[in-house]
Amino acid sequence: MQIKQIKGLTARTKAVLEGSWLSTDTFGGMDVNMVVMGAFKNMPEQVKRSAKATTKALASGGVHPFDGPIIKQDGTTMVAEGERLSLKALLGMDWYIQGVDVVGL
Repeated sequence: MQIKQIKGLTARTKAVLEGSWLSTDTFGGMDVNMVVMGAFKNMPEQVKRSAKATTKALASGGVHPFDGPIIKQDGTTMVAEGERLSLKALLGMDWYIQGVDVVGL
C-alpha cells in the first residue's frame, strides 16, 4: 500500500511535537491527497478511463463536485447552474441529491 504525503502534514506533526499545534478545521481534497480514490476494478475499460479522467479533473480543480445545478430528491433546486454549494451548506447537508436511492432507512 502506498501512502501519499498530505501537504502541510509534516508542519502539523512538528507543531504537535513542539507543543504549538492548535485545533483548526481542515479541508482538503484530491489536490493534497486528503481524498484519494480506490482502485478502479471490475468495470469496463471505458468506464475506468472516464473515472480516471474525472479524478484528474477533480484534483486539478477543473471540476468541482458541488457545482450546480444540484437538485434534492424532492425536486427542489439547492444550487443553481453556475453556482457552487457553500462550505456552510455542505457541512449542514441533511438531504439527498436527486438520483440517490436510500435503502433500509
